[in-house]
Amino acid sequence: MVKMPSASEYKKAFEAGTAGIGEKYKKGIAGVSDWHAKATSPQAKANYETAITAAIATDARGRGLADTSNAEWQQRAQTKGASSIASAMVQSSDKAARGYDSKVRAVLENVTLPDRTTDGEQNTINRVIPIVRALMKK
Repeated sequence: MVKMPSASEYKKAFEAGTAGIGEKYKKGIAGVSDWHAKATSPQAKANYETAITAAIATDARGRGLADTSNAEWQQRAQTKGASSIASAMVQSSDKAARGYDSKVRAVLENVTLPDRTTDGEQNTINRVIPIVRALMKK
């Protein structure tokens, strides 16, 4: 029989392992070379497809979701998400602005909308559909 630590011993060791983890993580990331070429390679694509197919076949997502209640998800999302969302948004604001500029603004500036009528419902149809169609083509 394999001797295993108890859940409380595991938790204690897991928490102890977080000391200095941020710097270790940064150092590990700095040591990666050309991740993009590797991540977009034919082998990476094949590995991804194999793993996704296996996950679907074994219902990995469903099994993972079965272990988490709605209340637990809400509590964890509020605890983790609320404390990090603002800084994550600020850190990604340059990329968000580039995406907006090339994927939204550039497309919508070229959409011609008809004049408004006195029918609010028809205005919605006349003005929203061209916008949706333009964005879907992008």
